[in-house]
Amino acid sequence: MKLKKKNKGFSLVELIVVMAIMAILAVTLAPKLMQYVDKARQAQDRETVNSIYTAVKYGLMDSNLVPATTTTFKNFFN
Repeated sequence: MKLKKKNKGFSLVELIVVMAIMAILAVTLAPKLMQYVDKARQAQDRETVNSIYTAVKYGLMDSNLVPATTTTFKNFFN
């Protein structure tokens, strides 16, 4: 009586090849992804500064302390 060997799963070579392909893809795509992350951070910072500017502007208008010049505006925060 001959026993049939059931071939379940992947061989070690197949797993190593797949891992190598994934590593190559990760190395090539990582700089692009980081570039998008940096652009998103810059956009978020720009919006934060814009929101702060708008809040200060409306706060000054509500309190009737609209500065006449930028020097007055700078002295308002010191």
